Amino acid sequence: MYVMVYGRRTVSCHTGNQTSWPTLKTMCTRSFSATARVKRTRNIPPSDIIQQLLKLHPKDSLEGVQLVLAQHRLDHKAVRCTMQELKAQKRFDLVGILFSETLKHGGAKVGLKEFTAGISACARAQTWQLAVHLFNSMRKAKVVANVFSYNSTISACEKGGQWQLAMQLLDSMRTATICADVISYSATISACEKGGQWQVAMHLFDSMHKVQVDADVISYNATISACEKGGQWQRAVHLFESAHKTKIHADVVSYNATISACEKGGQWQLAVHLFDNMHKAKVNATVISYSSTISACEKIGQWQLAVHLFDRMRKAQVDADAISYSATISACEKGGQWQMAVHLFERMRKTKMHTHDISCKESSNS
Repeated sequence: MYVMVYGRRTVSCHTGNQTSWPTLKTMCTRSFSATARVKRTRNIPPSDIIQQLLKLHPKDSLEGVQLVLAQHRLDHKAVRCTMQELKAQKRFDLVGILFSETLKHGGAKVGLKEFTAGISACARAQTWQLAVHLFNSMRKAKVVANVFSYNSTISACEKGGQWQLAMQLLDSMRTATICADVISYSATISACEKGGQWQVAMHLFDSMHKVQVDADVISYNATISACEKGGQWQRAVHLFESAHKTKIHADVVSYNATISACEKGGQWQLAVHLFDNMHKAKVNATVISYSSTISACEKIGQWQLAVHLFDRMRKAQVDADAISYSATISACEKGGQWQMAVHLFERMRKTKMHTHDISCKESSNS
């Protein structure tokens, strides 16, 4: 038996082993911490609210959320917990609407964390209009935006193809004396890529070095893809080589975008060289990698190489799509290999794949 003095209380303890006071103090602290954690995990909104929200169809989410909020008054803690639970259930479409409606009705105090979570959810749900609305609402709520809220809004604009808005947000970061990071630039470059603005994408990429923001594989990939869409195969290859020099490991997106740029530029040898390097770099080729390389060979009449690559797809257990079939059939047609073209067309039909008009035309003309 030993006596433990804790504050003014004396507790007698019976134990077979002697335990020191520091050890007992640690045990008590851990016990209290565990109890606190349990209480925190139980701090979730009423299950009926979550169930009502999760039953909503995405098309009816706005009216449904409005109806739920009319029935239940949520305070700050309940709003936060509900948003977290909806995110955990991957109902990002509901998170932004719930937060927006909460702002409209007022009552619940919200801060930067809730705004950023709401905007981020809008980006995931590809509702760029609501993301921009929430971002603009921050000023009215007297909440100062930070780099995370800016990045989430730019990402939402990128997914919505709003490259001009993404550029405006990036420019406004400078006015707000908020340092843009690699995520800010990468998302804006990607927005420009989707908008077909390869010159703007290149300008942004070059400006990263001036403001001492190190480019990563995502920013490289976005810029390469922009050049690929703009028919700038030389720039795409230069960027790919530049990434290698800066010891940034190219991934499958890097290779696919550069190979596609070479294919569009009629550089079949470069395309094949890059494709072969994927295996050496231990980057698994996808159907896009194969299709782009086969198309590059098809354009220059290299039917043997096109068929060889098509056969490699099967051995690598990569399922061919309509594009890879069409490119290989076209290569055989140009090489006078009508039997091979017909054989491939029949294989394509057996896979119950949607046959493109070009495949039908090439096979019939052979």
